[in-house]
Amino acid sequence: ASSRTGNPGSHAKPAGAFLTGVEPLQTTSSSSLDLGISMDQILAKTISQDTPLPSLELGLEGADTVNGVGTCGVGFNCAYQNTLAWAGPSTPLPVEPNPRVVFERLFGDIGSTDPAARRARLRRQNSILDSVLDKVRHLHGEVGRRDQRKLDEYVDSVREIERRIQNAEANGRKLPLVDSPAGI
Repeated sequence: ASSRTGNPGSHAKPAGAFLTGVEPLQTTSSSSLDLGISMDQILAKTISQDTPLPSLELGLEGADTVNGVGTCGVGFNCAYQNTLAWAGPSTPLPVEPNPRVVFERLFGDIGSTDPAARRARLRRQNSILDSVLDKVRHLHGEVGRRDQRKLDEYVDSVREIERRIQNAEANGRKLPLVDSPAGI
């Protein structure tokens, strides 16, 4: 049985409706998902026709968005709570929680999200910026002072993101598992 009324205290209801404007269908069946296209995806279809990545679905590292352990609303499919972006009524878009993968999707080779391929590239070069530095220097000489400053700011910000990701990976030790509080 499925219903649109459901448990009023469930987190799945507001999370599912947040960008879709549609109250989630109370069902645990993945074949009965029924929400709506999310606002971000409507905008992505409209403004991203000439971009290689129409949208990015980002998540939190360490959050169990695949299994949804302990995070599903009572009587609701976990997808309603774990997904904000929906391509259609029954198509939740999975999030990417790994900052390195997101960074490489934005600035690197789109096909380099395989961990082994990333490690091989990182052994060959330390920075995605290093691979385009000659082009950046050439462009720097071709533009005016104001654009040079903008280019410098952009390169510095990308370099800072790379530094933060490297620090996070270097310090990326596993956190100890703790028991959930009673009742959760």
